[in-house]
Amino acid sequence: FQGHRNEWFVTHARRVLQERAATPNWDGEGVRNGLRKTLAHPFVPPAERLRALWALHVINGTNEASLTELLIDRADSVRGWAVRLLCETGTPADAVLAKFASMAATDPSPAVRLELAAVLQRLPVAKRWDIAAALAKRGEDATDANLPLVLWYGIEPAVPTDPAKALALAANSESPLIREFVARRLVDANADLGL
Repeated sequence: FQGHRNEWFVTHARRVLQERAATPNWDGEGVRNGLRKTLAHPFVPPAERLRALWALHVINGTNEASLTELLIDRADSVRGWAVRLLCETGTPADAVLAKFASMAATDPSPAVRLELAAVLQRLPVAKRWDIAAALAKRGEDATDANLPLVLWYGIEPAVPTDPAKALALAANSESPLIREFVARRLVDANADLGL
């Protein structure tokens, strides 16, 4: 039912699969394999491939390696969801974070860059800088209604922890909003310290 035209059938089938996967004796390898084939098929529409990805995720059919492979998928929606799912259960490996930073600098999709900015809040503060710096340099996002603010929410807690990196990020940022907010936060942090 993950390929059904009616979304009601899709979501309820996914819920049933999730419930079955939670039972101790369920052997869902055949289901996982079918969903993996759908996800990997080059001619399946992205919406159907996303349904397969979501179903795989709820039945424990994904892992860091399989999600990392999706970071180079042709569909930006699949790449974005791979970013989101990689950060859902904890901090991904450093190699994945390096791939995130590379994507932040080069990915052509604003939707993927928005996902990268959104997951900053799930990462340890010290691991946010490379991704944030790459996103801040993207001039095409400077006037976006959401991306600069989501990026700011991800870096705001990091600013007082490393003022030098925060200044470097602001100096290299193409976003006036990021430059202004970083400067304000640094001033506020210094005022809090009585400097």
